Amino acid sequence: MIELAHHILGETSEPILLESSDDNRMTAIALAQQAKRRIDIFTHDLDKRVFDDKAFVEAVKQLVIGHSRALVRVLVQDSTHAAKQGHRLFHLGQEVTSKIKFHQPSREHIDHHGTFMLVDDAGFSQRRTHERYTGNASFNDSQKVRELQSFFERAWNLSEPDAYLKRLSI
Repeated sequence: MIELAHHILGETSEPILLESSDDNRMTAIALAQQAKRRIDIFTHDLDKRVFDDKAFVEAVKQLVIGHSRALVRVLVQDSTHAAKQGHRLFHLGQEVTSKIKFHQPSREHIDHHGTFMLVDDAGFSQRRTHERYTGNASFNDSQKVRELQSFFERAWNLSEPDAYLKRLSI
């Protein structure tokens, strides 16, 4: 398992190799715990092993209730499975609708195979495909974050609120 205790968002540039769901989960938690403004997630199905962790959702909750301008945006290609299983992040999003947004990508981005999470213009975690847990991360790589953020912004601007989750909220 990877050691992240000394990684500081916006300071630690050491690349991190992700090899398992535990590595991805621990990195997501550590990044979210240090977030001050924004978390953006692009995901196929909001992987339960990574994003449904109690500590991760608590870190997201602390971000959105503790920072007046905080925002969490999630582009999820297929939310049905996670929503049916009672995903913790979906429940939090239903409680804090103004600060946690779930959208579905447009046709142009629906088949993107990667999964990534961006935090405060500084940190990221990324998997080239949602089917495997190998990937990379950094707590301070603004160039890589800008590259992924550019893709995310284009996808977000063409996306629509997730219709399935909207039905669940009614």
